[in-house]
Amino acid sequence: MAGKVKKGFGTYLFMLLLMLIATVLIILLVMIFSPFRKIAGYQYIYYENDYIEYNVTGGSSDSIFDLSSLEEIKINCNYATVSVERSDDIDKNMVKITNSAKGFAYADANVDFSYKLYYENGSEDKVLCIDVHEPEASVYFSKKVEIAIVLPDDKAVNLTNVTLNIANTSGDVFVAYHSNADNSISVAGLNIKTNSGGVYLGKLLNSHMEEVFINSENGGVTSLIDIIASDSFSLIAKSGDLQFQNISLGSSLATMNLGNSEFKAGLVVGNIDLQIADGYIDIDKLIGDISGNNPAEQLTTSTITIGEVGGNVSFPFANASKIRIEKLSNGKLYVNGTSGYVKVGELNGYAWIEMTSGNVELKANCDFEVKTTTGKIKVDYTGETIANKVSLISESGEVNLSVNPTLAFTLHVFDVSGNLRTANNVSVEGFDSNFEIPLEINGGGSAMEVTTNAKVNVELYKVA
Repeated sequence: MAGKVKKGFGTYLFMLLLMLIATVLIILLVMIFSPFRKIAGYQYIYYENDYIEYNVTGGSSDSIFDLSSLEEIKINCNYATVSVERSDDIDKNMVKITNSAKGFAYADANVDFSYKLYYENGSEDKVLCIDVHEPEASVYFSKKVEIAIVLPDDKAVNLTNVTLNIANTSGDVFVAYHSNADNSISVAGLNIKTNSGGVYLGKLLNSHMEEVFINSENGGVTSLIDIIASDSFSLIAKSGDLQFQNISLGSSLATMNLGNSEFKAGLVVGNIDLQIADGYIDIDKLIGDISGNNPAEQLTTSTITIGEVGGNVSFPFANASKIRIEKLSNGKLYVNGTSGYVKVGELNGYAWIEMTSGNVELKANCDFEVKTTTGKIKVDYTGETIANKVSLISESGEVNLSVNPTLAFTLHVFDVSGNLRTANNVSVEGFDSNFEIPLEINGGGSAMEVTTNAKVNVELYKVA
């Protein structure tokens, strides 16, 4: 008897569940086929290619905006895709706003699709503002809202005197990226800010600009062109891929606050003020200085790789970061870190490096000073002379030193108390007879000083 009761209860429960599912499906169908009807605290929003076009240089539109007289275009939106393109499919400059948003929203949500084009007050018709409010939903089936400034390909009109000022939240921004055209687009400057949207600069964007400011916190940046910023360059990001070609940073100090981003570029010309935490820097060649971080904004575990630097490098708060430089042409290198490491393939100029447990590896032909606590030091000294003094200090890290065949110098090996060490635990490969410290090589000369309590390996007569 008990079994029949349980079986009957289960059947009723299953039927109740089916009825609930059917009811929900009916409500959803009613909402979908009756957009914006509020049921049970929700509504379904549906816009199908609702759009407005403004012919900005002629035509029958009630509002005509002349791009040739502008100095700035301001676009404000939330999740719309913003683009500035050329097209061979139109014959007039055009602002086109398209809305195909779909989804479920709360009954009291602001689901209105609104837009406004106007000249900014007091701008003497030189600042065009485009404000778009996208429908707000809780669940989106489509967030396709587009704001496009389109220029005809066969017309001479351009945006040479115009700064693009675009404020977005999660939408992508494209400038000359999808252009179906042959002619380029020139702008005076870029001022683009987006949170999770990406910024894409296409091949038809003219490289020469006065100012470039891009803040893409989590969306990333892709540039398919060289950027030549004559006045200023600023890049701000928290995460994401930042892919650039060659960059000329102009006369002022460029700022890059990159957080945990991954930045890659070819040739960079100019001076960089860099702030980065746990990110990656990969630059083929830098002609200029790079310095970064301060006590409040320190590197953590970043990796900084630069092929060649034709200037100074300064990272006083490197911490556990890894710094690799293939060639320092003629500048100065200053690094203070902890457990990371520093590697320089060719050092010219001067270097001062201090680490704790991090290792240091150099190939140098100039004076330098390296200090670690437990980290190892490896140096290949290729210089023919020592101008003043070369100093390698590690409390308990092993020191490996090789020199070129003709270098005349005096080798000094000290313990950490400052006392000259004996030949015990000091090997000098290529020196056949017994020796004492200090040891004169090739007649002696300027000092090569090594300070450590650990093993010291010196290799003489190594061909560089």
